[in-house]
Amino acid sequence: MSPGALSGSALTVEEALYPRPRTAWWAVAVLIVVCLIGYIDRQIIIFVADDLKASLRLSDFQIGQLQGFGITVFLSLAALPMGWAIDRYNRRNLLIISMMGWVAATVWTAFSDNYASLFASRVGLGVAEAGLYPALISMLADFFPPRRRANSNLIVFAALNVVLGMSYAIGGILVQAVAQLKDSIPEPLAGLETWRLVFLAVAVPIPAAAVLMLTFREPLRKEQAVQLNQSNLLYLLRYMRPRLSSTLAAPICVACLSGSIDITAQWLPIYLIRSSGLDTAEVGTRIGLIASLAIIIGPSLTAVLLRLYKSRPVPELWVLLTGGLLSVGPCLLLLAQAGPTAHLVAFGVLCATGCIATSLYYHILQSVVPNELRGQLVALISILKALAIGTGISVVGALSDLTDLAFSIAVMAAVMVGLNLTLLALAWRGYRQQALAVRAGAASTPVSAPPGEGGELSTAGA
Repeated sequence: MSPGALSGSALTVEEALYPRPRTAWWAVAVLIVVCLIGYIDRQIIIFVADDLKASLRLSDFQIGQLQGFGITVFLSLAALPMGWAIDRYNRRNLLIISMMGWVAATVWTAFSDNYASLFASRVGLGVAEAGLYPALISMLADFFPPRRRANSNLIVFAALNVVLGMSYAIGGILVQAVAQLKDSIPEPLAGLETWRLVFLAVAVPIPAAAVLMLTFREPLRKEQAVQLNQSNLLYLLRYMRPRLSSTLAAPICVACLSGSIDITAQWLPIYLIRSSGLDTAEVGTRIGLIASLAIIIGPSLTAVLLRLYKSRPVPELWVLLTGGLLSVGPCLLLLAQAGPTAHLVAFGVLCATGCIATSLYYHILQSVVPNELRGQLVALISILKALAIGTGISVVGALSDLTDLAFSIAVMAAVMVGLNLTLLALAWRGYRQQALAVRAGAASTPVSAPPGEGGELSTAGA
């Protein structure tokens, strides 16, 4: 048998370990539906923010805490132990259990009667949702073989961003629909305030989505470089130490650009409702449509730029740089304070330019560590990202109590884009060297096991 035939046969055997494409895409579709419900659950507070302020006498700073530290930070802090569990146990079943926590936390929010209870319920939601992204990214790598992974990641990224835009439209429409139907709701629910009914409505589809998760199986784990009992946080840190540019700075620079979009998206609907005279359904629909269109354009431009820069040794670095530089423009438009319409336009452009870079996020994360460390790395990056975004959201609220909300949004978006470009400059050389080494098959020196333990952590599968 010729070497070529042997290579082709080996490739067929390797790919036979992966689910059939139809099975894999069905599982991905279910996970995207789960993400949509999670997005709505997380974002719905934006559309009832003023009702919450009036009902519980809250300030913009407290609203910012509910959006930022109340859910974003605690979600990411909980993601680290969840990432550890995801690297070891059945990821599908862990998500199903977590979704029951979503229901409890959302219902708790509906019946909160003070800020402390409301904050605690948002913390509970964050903890319950903590495993969603680590599990999704980990399972994606096991649904699709390496040669199909880049394209599948790009498709999933685009789909997630579309449903993120949809969540704003659905959230705004839901709030208005609940308000209109309130008089026809039977007792004792009819006596509840509209914002409380909204949270109860959001909780309804979560159990159904959990049942839908049972329609696919946990995928077989592949590309494992070490034993599971060795893939702990210590191993991750030891693996990262000589590769900080590639494993930490590069993903975080992408996360900062994503953060500029997230912070703007959290406060822009509140600003538009207060300043434009639009109702929640109109605001949600406009933001949803603009975001969905922009975040389809962004990954499309990524594909074009990857082809444009294909002669470069590491083309993704140049794509990241292009996305970061183009994101400066919408930040300047936000700072210009030209009114609600200009803010919507700036938000759309920021989503499109930001997604040029952020559409490579999954690819970068899956490329820098082996399979059994990915869940923990995603969790670690998520914690750092959430601390920055949670702080940014809270700072916008604090500034809004002192000055103009629109100006506060613009300042924080600009700060996050500036951090993106700074971290990219710091990551450039190290990521370039690591990427070239991996592609040349020249793996770095293995990381030894901690004293008293056997085995090594190789770079296989990185």
